[in-house]
Amino acid sequence: MSLKLMALLQLVITDVVFAFLYYAGVDDVDYYILSFAIIYIVVNLVLGHVNRRVRGINTAIMAILVFISLVIIALKVLPLLIKPPTR
Repeated sequence: MSLKLMALLQLVITDVVFAFLYYAGVDDVDYYILSFAIIYIVVNLVLGHVNRRVRGINTAIMAILVFISLVIIALKVLPLLIKPPTR
């Protein structure tokens, strides 16, 4: 599959998801970042039959996106874990 088709498919899916999030009233940019990371990783894993050099770049980008996603999730979960229990 060509890189142009992969990029176009990723762009269309991202636009649909971002439009839905905007329609749903999501104001937090974290959800947009997480959805973009998930879309990028899924599209590249499913359609990512590319040469070795491009595959290495995609792997590096996916690792960075996974790291950023884990940091965002940790920052969302950490206040829930630190908050003392109420009676």
